[in-house]
Amino acid sequence: MRRAVIGPPAVDLIDVIPSEDVRAAIVDGIEWLAADLGSDTRNVLLTFARMWATVGTGEIRSKDEAASWALRRLPSEHRPVLELARGGYVGEIEDDWDAGHDAATKAVDYMAGEIRALA
Repeated sequence: MRRAVIGPPAVDLIDVIPSEDVRAAIVDGIEWLAADLGSDTRNVLLTFARMWATVGTGEIRSKDEAASWALRRLPSEHRPVLELARGGYVGEIEDDWDAGHDAATKAVDYMAGEIRALA
């Protein structure tokens, strides 16, 4: 259970953000996030999974939970690169991106298309 250390609970102070605004912000962030793919491959892939899961379900999930959600929906050719990102993130494997940029780009392009279609 989360609660404020000092002051009232956040829910009493912060208005709920309309889901349309969340979806619009996600779509607006696609291009700038994709631009970081070469320098932060793992986190960009996982963030795209989070974005896709959010527009697909209306729920905000952790990176590893969103990756699990996305892996069940990705075509088989895009799964290995997201599995690599998730495995590196949770510490199950050492992820090396020297040879994976083409596959990462294709997976990001696919997820971006899904995000735009759902938003």
